[in-house]
Amino acid sequence: GRQPRRATWPPGQVDLEFRDDKRTCADCHMPVLPVSGRRPPRDHRWAARRDLQLLQAGVDLRAVRVGGAADGQRARLMLTNLAGHAYCTGSRRRALRLYVGHAAAAGIPLIATLSPVRPGLLWADCLPALAPGEQRSFDVSLPADASGLAYRLVYHRNHYDPAAYTAEILSAATPLGE
Repeated sequence: GRQPRRATWPPGQVDLEFRDDKRTCADCHMPVLPVSGRRPPRDHRWAARRDLQLLQAGVDLRAVRVGGAADGQRARLMLTNLAGHAYCTGSRRRALRLYVGHAAAAGIPLIATLSPVRPGLLWADCLPALAPGEQRSFDVSLPADASGLAYRLVYHRNHYDPAAYTAEILSAATPLGE
């Protein structure tokens, strides 16, 4: 079916209309090794949750200003799943957490936790993981004097265990442009 991909031009643009995608699981999780021969072997280590580049390639995050008022400003973050499956995937323990706030603030608050819909313990404040190709928007309010927005997207292998593996997938501090 329809699978999103990062377009090569303009840089970073997401093309959600890509059709006839013939990729399989092995294309992303078992890339071809750089060797010569008729049929190069694949890397059988099954790149997944501990492969930062693979985690980063599976999702896109955009921030835009959506308006301003005397008492504050608003920004919209658009999170897009570029993987051929749910993002994040696996057990209910896995999670993707989005932190967004004023770039000049000491810390930025958590605004959403996304987790796979599977049997088991369900956190009341979790949203379902992104479906393949899904784009989800999150609106945030910022102070009137905010000149920039900071965000962090963090993958948690087990969000019930604070000592478990985590990876900061995307982060930035960006000015609030029009």
